[in-house]
Amino acid sequence: MSQIRKNKRFYINDKDHFLIKIETNPGKSVDCFLNDISVSGACIILDRQVFVQRDKQYPFVILEQKGNGEYEKVASTTGKMAWYLSKEFRNEDMLYLGIEFQKEIALPKSITDEAEVSV
Repeated sequence: MSQIRKNKRFYINDKDHFLIKIETNPGKSVDCFLNDISVSGACIILDRQVFVQRDKQYPFVILEQKGNGEYEKVASTTGKMAWYLSKEFRNEDMLYLGIEFQKEIALPKSITDEAEVSV
């Protein structure tokens, strides 16, 4: 069964190349892996110990790893969890969260040029 999507989704091949920071509490951020992204939402992977409320708006920062190994901010937005799934990732039981962005964002060229992603 195929899914009908409003916006083109980009699936991240190298999960270490992009990082998502979600501010779960004021002043406290948690690092997550980016599974896939579109201009209107993303699927992130995070530790099961992290608590995220459904329908609560959270700030997100999208970081990209540069050649020197450092991460650089490429986008930021707010969004809420729309769905979740418990699934194994790198031999650990993790949570996959579907995040709906509050408004559409501009994706960095490094995502849309499809060098690091598949569509």
